[in-house]
Parts: sequence; structure tokens; C-alpha cells
Amino acid sequence: MNEVNRVQGLDSLIGHEAAREWLGRMIREDRLPHGLLIAGPRGVGKRTLVRAVVAAFFCESRSGCGACASCEALERDHQVGWHRVHAAEGKSTIGIDQVRSLEQTLSIRAAHARGRVTSVEQADQLSPGAQDAFLKTLEEPPPGNVLLLTTSRIDALLPTIRSRCQTLTLGPLNTEELQQVAERLGLQPRVPWALAQGCPGLLARLCEEGAEELRRGVLWVLQSPRGPQDASRWNLVLRKGLPAKPEREVLRERARWILQVLSSLARDLAILRAVPGDPNIDNEDWKEPLTELAGQAPWADPAGLLRRLAEARRWIDGSVDPAAALTTVLFPPERSLSLLAGFEVP
Repeated sequence: MNEVNRVQGLDSLIGHEAAREWLGRMIREDRLPHGLLIAGPRGVGKRTLVRAVVAAFFCESRSGCGACASCEALERDHQVGWHRVHAAEGKSTIGIDQVRSLEQTLSIRAAHARGRVTSVEQADQLSPGAQDAFLKTLEEPPPGNVLLLTTSRIDALLPTIRSRCQTLTLGPLNTEELQQVAERLGLQPRVPWALAQGCPGLLARLCEEGAEELRRGVLWVLQSPRGPQDASRWNLVLRKGLPAKPEREVLRERARWILQVLSSLARDLAILRAVPGDPNIDNEDWKEPLTELAGQAPWADPAGLLRRLAEARRWIDGSVDPAAALTTVLFPPERSLSLLAGFEVP
């Protein structure tokens, strides 16, 4: 059985213990909120948790046993009680038409005797108009309906949407839990565990054949002198091994992974500057070049660097050219904003 499709109940998941216990209790007691917002970093396990909630909700034993008719239907991806909403293929937003279609679906009696669970994946992709249209449905969904929203950018949702949901925030897994997930999936990372930042969804990235080459590309950019060639260097790293004209989302996803590497290196640089002696860092195999970098002026403000990383994530999720967004990480805010002028993905 494909690991992705295999039914896993809440008890069989790794990590997020408090969230799993609370959800299990709510399902057993028929008190699952009609609106639940599950927030956390990309790849932390939100989608896996939603699938486990669906499994337990419809399971004959309310556990996600993997053996009853409802669990078997879920394994075949034929669970009639589960309705999913996400951005259409090739689109970066969930439009108002999709929300209106959802309203019509919810107005129809659920096909499953237990009701209907609707998951809105990456709810932060709801367009402004779609968010407005979604408010009424979220406030008063028809009886027998549960709405599960997931987001990695909770600030991108209207306060009115957030206030109508009960929020469950997922934090990163620890290294031991991450290793358990990798063992279960049969994955062997090629780069340090820390680059996953506690997010199981990023483990596959760590195992890719080009992961170490990409990591070395990031270090190369950091070691190069700052100047007008920065954007070109990022472009070389971004597009290494990709088709001549990669799809926009492919570039964005590669840029997000580069930011993971940058975040790990930024943390190490901050530690090397602040802690004398021989501190433990994530990228232990690069202690010598990182120690040399840490002594240079551009890395004297680790807090500012972390803020610029957060800004770059938002820009990459928007319409800014990924190479331009990555370039801003290397400069102070006033220079970063000027670098962005005119840089948009065509």
C-alpha cells in the first residue's frame, strides 16, 4: 500500500501529540468545531493531520482503524464525505467561483451518514473576494458540516475569518520525531537534518540527489563579494538542472527550499558570532567556512537577516521574481526595497 494513501489514525501519527489528543477527544465526543483553522509552517504535517482527522471522523470506531469500510474508501481516495477545496492547477489563488460552488455543495445533504468534512487547503490562497464570500458559510455552515482550513500564512487571512474558527497551531517536530518519520518512509537524507526545520514535508528535499549541490550553491553565493552580480548568482543556483523555461511554481518552490538552507546557515552564523569556543551548529561539516563568514561585517546583524528572510518568503509567495527576492536577503532593508523595484514575474 502506498504510504501516502494508507490510512493513519491520529494515534499512529508522529509528533503533534497535544493536537492529536485534543482532536481525538473532540471526534469521540462529537464536539469537533464547525470551523477549525490548522496553522503551521510549510511541510509541518497539516495535510497529514487533516487526513487523519477525516479518517477518524468517518471510521466506524472513530479511530482511523484502516480496516472498516470508511477507512478502505479513504485508502482508495473515494471517501464521499470528504470534500476538498484548493487552488486549481496552474493557479495561485482560490477564486470566488470556487467558494460559491462550495456553498452549493454544502447546501446539499451529505452523502455520508456522519456528515461532511470540507478541507480548504492553503486557505491563505483565498483571494480577497473569495475570503469575503467565505465568511457567511464559515459563520453558519449547514448542519452536519465541518470546515477544516489549513494555512502557513495565518496573517494572510482576514481577522474575521480567523475569529470564526478555532485555531490549532502546529510546531516543528524534534529531530528524533523527524528521524522516525524518515525511517517510516524509508528516506535517507543527503544533507543535515536541521535543514528540514522540523517539517516532515521537507524530508524528501533532503534526500534529493541535487540537495547537497544546491546547498553548496547557497554557500557559494554567501562567500562571493556583494555587488551587482548577486541576482545573477542566485539565478544560476535557482535554475541549475531545470529546463530553460521552468514553470513559475517550480522556481518558487526551489526558492523556498533555498530559503530553508539560508535560514539554517543564518542561525549558525548567529551562533558562531555570539558563542565563543566551539559551539554546536546545524551545518557542522561547514564550521570552518561559516566561522570565517561570521566574522565579516555583512553578518553582524543576525536579527536583521532573519527578518529579511521572513520578508523574502512573503515576496516569493507573491509576484516578486525569486532571484530578486533572494538577493534582498543579503542587504539592509533600504537597499532591499530598491532592488525589488521593477522585479516581477512576467
